Amino acid sequence: MSGVRILLRVLAVLLAAGLLVLGLLVAINVLLAALHRGSWYLPYPSLARDLRHTVWAAGTVRAAAIGACLVGLLLLGLAVRSTRSAALPLAPGPAGVDTEVSRRGLQAALAAGVARVDGVQRARVRVHRLRARVEATSRLRDVAGLPERIEEQVRAALAEIALKHEPTVTVKVRRSN
Repeated sequence: MSGVRILLRVLAVLLAAGLLVLGLLVAINVLLAALHRGSWYLPYPSLARDLRHTVWAAGTVRAAAIGACLVGLLLLGLAVRSTRSAALPLAPGPAGVDTEVSRRGLQAALAAGVARVDGVQRARVRVHRLRARVEATSRLRDVAGLPERIEEQVRAALAEIALKHEPTVTVKVRRSN
């Protein structure tokens, strides 16, 4: 997982926690106001008075609005930049039509092909634009030659699918207990 994705997840959790706390404070204060008990932690009378006397053209209002917009645009830019495409482009066909294959479908097809290789118990495949990573599990005592057979099978399947950019294939085989 990339650093940007981790940052976005941490920011999402912090934002959600902040909104939860703010929502609970508002709910508690509404309940206390309904019971005629006064506000708890939020100074509503002074806050309402300050907001009534603040005009939209005030510098603090404009600065807060610009700051909120900049933070929102920054988060939006990070989210758009960090998303990875759900599809991989295929080589142009005879009619020059652009086609794609879904990343999940390709990963599932390659994993199923790897699982059919003799000696492979389980397989997991991750495909990125320039890289295909295969993790296989085998019950064989001696896995010599198995990574090469798996790589050959994956390369044959990728050649048949004909991606626009042929990814490099790395294979890791582990022995299961």
